[in-house]
Amino acid sequence: KVQSKFPDYVIKFPSDNPRNPVNQAGPEELEMIQYFRDHPRVSRWNGRLEMNGSQYLAYVSAMRIEITCLQCHGRPEDCPRSLLERYGSTGGFYRKVGDVAGMDVIAIPLDKVNAKLATDATRNIVSTALWLVAMFGFVLMAFRSIVTRRLTALTKHFLESAERTGEVPVPSVAI
Repeated sequence: KVQSKFPDYVIKFPSDNPRNPVNQAGPEELEMIQYFRDHPRVSRWNGRLEMNGSQYLAYVSAMRIEITCLQCHGRPEDCPRSLLERYGSTGGFYRKVGDVAGMDVIAIPLDKVNAKLATDATRNIVSTALWLVAMFGFVLMAFRSIVTRRLTALTKHFLESAERTGEVPVPSVAI
């Protein structure tokens, strides 16, 4: 269902010795399997991963063999006949408890993520710019209305006063 809705996402269960050949790990996935083997206490990893020449944001979870897994992944003779008939007796066997049998991989292509981020960033920048223009326009109108009009009236008053000569002398007051 997920694959049909998100066809470019990678949902895979790779293994170095899979029962189903579809799950054969590629070079990058083999490196991740080795990482989990080298770090037995780590069960999950997420980050950037390159697969088939493309960058992905990946979430990887190690599948470690537990005692209950040995019936199907231990010796072929202990495995249910239906699995042997379906997949044969070569892949997925001879595992031990604690072995990393494979991984669950979910990976999202970064080119899609980056394109979405670029679209969102562009939309946010444009809307912010429009709000800033509107705000500066309002400030300019308010400035003109409050400050410029008053300064113009004061300037006009002083110019008119300067043009009048000697009409009314200012009395001197003695203190």
